[in-house]
Amino acid sequence: MHRQGRTAMLLIPAGVRRGRDLVPLAEQLLEEARLAPTDLDGVACGVGPGSFTGIRVAVATAATLAYAADLPVVDVGSLHGIAANAASDAPHVLVALDARRGNVFCAWFERTDGELRLVGEYRCCTTEAALADLPADAVVLGDARAKYESLAAFSGAADAPVRPDVIAKLGEARFARGEGKRPEQLKPLYLRLSDPEERLR
Repeated sequence: MHRQGRTAMLLIPAGVRRGRDLVPLAEQLLEEARLAPTDLDGVACGVGPGSFTGIRVAVATAATLAYAADLPVVDVGSLHGIAANAASDAPHVLVALDARRGNVFCAWFERTDGELRLVGEYRCCTTEAALADLPADAVVLGDARAKYESLAAFSGAADAPVRPDVIAKLGEARFARGEGKRPEQLKPLYLRLSDPEERLR
């Protein structure tokens, strides 16, 4: 939660996989910040890519909270929240999450005027395509490092989490630009079909 330059966060315990478990945690965060849902301007949600189940739960919970409080929502790419784990002097950052079948969910960021900015778009591609033209001084973040040697050859970390403070700040900026939408318009960003959908095809 980001408000007037201050961020309040609550780390979710391992094993929380259902929306009904997230709502009490959201209520706890509001209580600790001494805020009511009606004090909020909107709800920002990291919409993926990543775990299909995790994204689905996050989006459903965020939309439900926003609908109940009559608030707008904004969708924020989760890879932005991972890229923010890079050192402040890292000039190039590749975020790569394991998408299975030899593919990765990835995004490439470059530091401009002290800030990491997305280059191109989020993609689901092979590791070779993700590494194409990547500078030698790039930092690679994300769990795909633990699976692919070509990614592990770069400096970085495999356990870089999605930083909720970054999602909140990016969401605040988007709300300021008037990009809020209705809760029912909040959609997951999957980039590829799920395994059951692939089998159905």
